[in-house]
Amino acid sequence: MNTLDILSLEKTEASLSIIKSYLQTQLTKTDYELVFLKMLEVELFLGLLKNVITEGEDFLTNFADENSKHYSKLLKYLFDAALIEKDYDRLTYYLDERKKYGPILDDYLIILDEIKLAKILNEPYVYLLIEVTNSQAPNHVKIEVYEELLHHYLQKEKFLEAYEVFNDMQNVTNEKYYKEELDILYGLGQTAKVLELAESYKDIPEAVIPAVLTLLKVYFEQENYHQMTIIDSEYEPFFEDASIEDRIEFYEICVNLYKKLGIRQSEKYYNDNLKRVKKLETKVKKTETVKEEKKVKAEVTEVVPRKKEATLSSIEEKRQISNFFDIFIFSENINEKLVLRDYLRTLFIFIDNYITASNYVIYLNDQRFYHYKKERLYEKRLIEEAINPTIIRNVIEKGHEYFSNPLDFDKNVDIITQLPYSNEVKYVYAIPLEKEGAFLVYFDEVVNDPEIYYDFIKLLGALIYSKISRENKIKGFRKENFFLSKIINSDLAPLRIVTESRTTYNSSGQKLLKEDESTYIDHFISKLKSDYIRNYRELIRKMLSSPNQVEEVKYQYQNLYIKEKLVSILDEDEIKVVSVFDDVTKTVIELETSEQKAITDRETNLYNLSHLKSKMNDLTNAKTTFISIELNLDNRHIYGPDNTSLYFKEFAKITDDFFVDGVTYRIDFNELMVTLPYNDIRAVNNILKNYINHLEKYQVTSIPYEQFQVKMGVLRYPVVTNQTNVDMLLKFIDIAKEKSKLRKDTPYHQFTYSDYEEEAFEQTILNYLNDSLEKKNLTLSFVQIIDIKKTVVWQYESEINIPNMKLDNRYIITLAKKRNRIIDLDRHHILKVLNFLVKLSQETKVLIKITIPISEETFVDPTFNAFLIGAIKDRKIPFSFIRLKIDLNNIKTHHHAHKIHELLNTGISLDTTALAMALTYPFNALYIDFNDSDIKWQTYYGNLSKMLEEFHIALIATNINSKDQIDTLNRLGIKLACGKLYPNISSEKLFNQILEMRRNAENK
Repeated sequence: MNTLDILSLEKTEASLSIIKSYLQTQLTKTDYELVFLKMLEVELFLGLLKNVITEGEDFLTNFADENSKHYSKLLKYLFDAALIEKDYDRLTYYLDERKKYGPILDDYLIILDEIKLAKILNEPYVYLLIEVTNSQAPNHVKIEVYEELLHHYLQKEKFLEAYEVFNDMQNVTNEKYYKEELDILYGLGQTAKVLELAESYKDIPEAVIPAVLTLLKVYFEQENYHQMTIIDSEYEPFFEDASIEDRIEFYEICVNLYKKLGIRQSEKYYNDNLKRVKKLETKVKKTETVKEEKKVKAEVTEVVPRKKEATLSSIEEKRQISNFFDIFIFSENINEKLVLRDYLRTLFIFIDNYITASNYVIYLNDQRFYHYKKERLYEKRLIEEAINPTIIRNVIEKGHEYFSNPLDFDKNVDIITQLPYSNEVKYVYAIPLEKEGAFLVYFDEVVNDPEIYYDFIKLLGALIYSKISRENKIKGFRKENFFLSKIINSDLAPLRIVTESRTTYNSSGQKLLKEDESTYIDHFISKLKSDYIRNYRELIRKMLSSPNQVEEVKYQYQNLYIKEKLVSILDEDEIKVVSVFDDVTKTVIELETSEQKAITDRETNLYNLSHLKSKMNDLTNAKTTFISIELNLDNRHIYGPDNTSLYFKEFAKITDDFFVDGVTYRIDFNELMVTLPYNDIRAVNNILKNYINHLEKYQVTSIPYEQFQVKMGVLRYPVVTNQTNVDMLLKFIDIAKEKSKLRKDTPYHQFTYSDYEEEAFEQTILNYLNDSLEKKNLTLSFVQIIDIKKTVVWQYESEINIPNMKLDNRYIITLAKKRNRIIDLDRHHILKVLNFLVKLSQETKVLIKITIPISEETFVDPTFNAFLIGAIKDRKIPFSFIRLKIDLNNIKTHHHAHKIHELLNTGISLDTTALAMALTYPFNALYIDFNDSDIKWQTYYGNLSKMLEEFHIALIATNINSKDQIDTLNRLGIKLACGKLYPNISSEKLFNQILEMRRNAENK
């Protein structure tokens, strides 16, 4: 054997001998440690505690290495042994050692052991439970600790602390704690909330008991006795299956209710029930006391097929016969209409008064499986293969009886758990039910003499076999209405017939719904998804109320999606509801899969814009903050599409991870949308600032040294708008994002309605502009550039205007730049001027030189020169009559030199607004926005004028609006000016003036 074989040995005395022999062989240090720990594990399992302590401490002192990864495990075994031995000094030492040397990730295990010790010493341990919840413990451990904390606080009536624990639990489990939630809210005095939740929970099968009890308590305090009587009449049957404690509480409330109302008959009825249940409670407590007294050390019993060996005393034998007679009489009085599941449950509850078994199991050859434990009976179907590794297979095939410690069975898999038997199961009786199946009884106490229970369990088996056999015979004699029975037994479709008293499924229905032929309708309803239960129950009641009704309903049944068609039929004096079931699971899953694909972005696995729009109705019915986040991807042409994709995916992931309270959507190739479930201004500002700081500190891995640069538009709903139109809301958010791009102080902008009004106005103007560009009906006017010395027009500069709108030309230019229409506008402007010159030439035989202002965007466009030169040539206008005023403030002087020289070589004159360009290239004029508010500026302008005049470059002062400014220009030697002081002249007026001048010249 090798080390792996040793480590896989069972925990038996035989294995212990093999392990100790193996330790005497030549082993590496690591193998020796592993095998030694295996030995301690087996000894601990077998209860050889002193061996564990003696051998473990010897190894700890002489061989163990504190740095070994197995050191902590050794200390754990020593701790467990000392814990059972109640050696408290050793316990404290082992815990301290584990704290020093145990792995950090195992800290929670140490705390759990501290809790065990504290409980034994009766010391406070709540703070230790809290430590576990804050540790790295797995969720399943935290859930158990949270539950213990929760019940501790509830027991101590510390409802605020319990509420905090309850809320924290929601982060680690999806399990519903209906009773605890209602108890907490009731303890906190939140009556309205308690009533609301209890009303919603009372139709959920697993929540009905606590919900009804809570409603009764609250209504009793409110003296709403009428509502209590309604609840009592509707939900009293549910308490027949409830725990003893819940039944006692329910009956006590009802006794007090009817005592208040003076209804003696109902008061007596519930008083009798209360006494009966309290008597049963006393018996259960006595049984539990007996169980505690009988607990002894585990021992191994040889397994057989066994026969009776010892003989019971006559007194004990008589007692068992008397007990069985009581059980037999009770079984005969059980309602014959009960299905087998309810019959068995009722029977076993009564048997609990006579025997202290922990579990009862019945397996029938038709694969039905019943498991009873503590007043609960669980029913399901098993596949035949499930019993192969269990003792049931031997019982059925060989017809033998087995009774032993289950660890000694040759097939030691527990049919209940489908795992090897746990140490808690000390003894099992397994007997055949003739040809019907097998009956198993579990004990959590050691049975030293199998004869104690043998005859009694054999008689119980015979009683159960008799019931099953009788039920099978009755099924054979049962006759139904001929027409309905033909339908129900056909395989055309899964069918069910429901009446007030019974339910019947055909074979297809049983196969589809995994129900027995006559399972109660409530059992079917309990398997529906909780959202459908209430409506379905009401539908069945409605259908049973009158015949000739037809309905169709869809719902989720366990893991199936079902479409059911129902019709109510009057058969003699009884209404029957016939249902046809259609399994539409495949269709629904395909639809959901398609829908999931449709609502998910494949690259980031985030929800997409389509899903966001579908959720807008829910989002606008609550407080919500929308954050549009646009990632700057101007560098994508540098890094290529693959790296850019990784870059964006990394950004999307850290954004989604950061906004833990929100939902993240991808709505464009470089844009995300985050929705947060609050709209408080402080909270929103704080999370935005934290997000910005997070991005600044984050080290990008996909493209190192590239930081994430974002612009964000924020809308707090319904604080700034109560608009519900989805497209309008998205437009508002986009407006805010675009506003953020204009801000220098912060990368985000919070939407206000004035932003939309401004945007709407701009859009109106843009619509006019687009319409005018499309129809080519923009108008021309001309700025008069005046020679102030001679008081004559030196040059005309053209301006483009929107018809019938009095807008400053600069606003039109700014808007066109903002909306990316500036190049179209400039080109239309140029063509408008050229067409004006053509008309002027044709009708007056005169041409004038006109300055056309163009933007930087238009000038740097690669096709601009070709467009301009081609347009002038097409119209056969001399290039010398065209003068361009170019805004070149934002480009380097050495850029576009070729374009400038190409234009100059044609004869086109160039003016500029940039001093650097005027000093670098042969421009004809420089435009300055005149500012005479300070003597320094005036001095600068005077010196600039003199310098430019030496190089034959004209200096044109713009924004001249008063005669005082004209005087200043004269004093500074600046000759040319334009502004509001010299009003614009329309193209028609200029044309007419030239035409008139031409005629006057001809007349002379």
